[in-house]
Amino acid sequence: MVNIVLDCMGGENSPKDLVKGAVLALNENENINVILVGKDEKIVYELKKYKFDKNRVDIINANDVIEGNDEPVKAMRMKKNSSLIVALNEIVNKNYDAIVSAGNSGAFLAGCLFLVGRIKGVNRAALAPIINSENNKFILLDAGANVDCKVIDFVQFAKIGSVYYKILFGEQNPIVKLLNIGVESNKGNFIVKKVYDELLNDKSINFKGNIEARYIMNDDVNVVVCDGFVGNIVLKTIEGTSKYIISKLKDDINKSFIYKIGKKIFFNSVKNKYDYQKYGGAIFLGVKKICIKSHGNSNEIAIKNSIDMAYKLNSRDFIGVLEKNLFIK
Repeated sequence: MVNIVLDCMGGENSPKDLVKGAVLALNENENINVILVGKDEKIVYELKKYKFDKNRVDIINANDVIEGNDEPVKAMRMKKNSSLIVALNEIVNKNYDAIVSAGNSGAFLAGCLFLVGRIKGVNRAALAPIINSENNKFILLDAGANVDCKVIDFVQFAKIGSVYYKILFGEQNPIVKLLNIGVESNKGNFIVKKVYDELLNDKSINFKGNIEARYIMNDDVNVVVCDGFVGNIVLKTIEGTSKYIISKLKDDINKSFIYKIGKKIFFNSVKNKYDYQKYGGAIFLGVKKICIKSHGNSNEIAIKNSIDMAYKLNSRDFIGVLEKNLFIK
């Protein structure tokens, strides 16, 4: 059995959608146990709405909550009985397999680093969402964990991202590209130029040069590398744009009879392909456990998908494979 801890109080739709997502995952996969952490009376109230195997659910009470506007490190220190900190301690102390949270991103990432810890040799852990593109899907890292990065950090992101993509999608030699303001090797600031040279000379990485942001949705690339400042802006731009386009399509469909005819064929196809909640959340790569950060406004489907991802990675011994295949200078 795979034991997955869920921070039920994190996110905008807690605990309702988080509990429902956990139940959906339980009913679809008999090989998981879910440990629900948060205000127990609220969790029990939500669970009463559904049918599920009660033998595969544990509830851990945590009376406090780290809010979205709390300062991460201060909140960790002051709110030790928060659902997030209690959940992180559960995964460490009881050696559970994975954790999922839709709560405060900074606190979650800080907690993963300080409580769970980094894999030996990893300099900076990175947030790595999966994004569907026109031709394939790609991993973007770092997407927000590290605002300022050194050259070695970019190189490690490329290595970790390549191993992750290989395990998740079976691609034996993932294509890596460096996000830049132009495709030419002499473009970018001093750090990015140095990164280009390092990636080009590292034969363990299938580096194929720079990529501009306007091409990442239709280029043949598996791993896009950047620092967390740039990556977070790119990620939120993609999310916001896709959300806007889907909303506009829906409005136009509802205004036209002809559009309504093609709704299931066109609108649903676009939504299913580009909906950022399809994979549920982004893994925090480089820490000792499978730690998945779901979007703050995740619904029950996104939470279920995050739990599914955690199960899938654990069943493939992701952390063990990463440790064995990560050749860091």
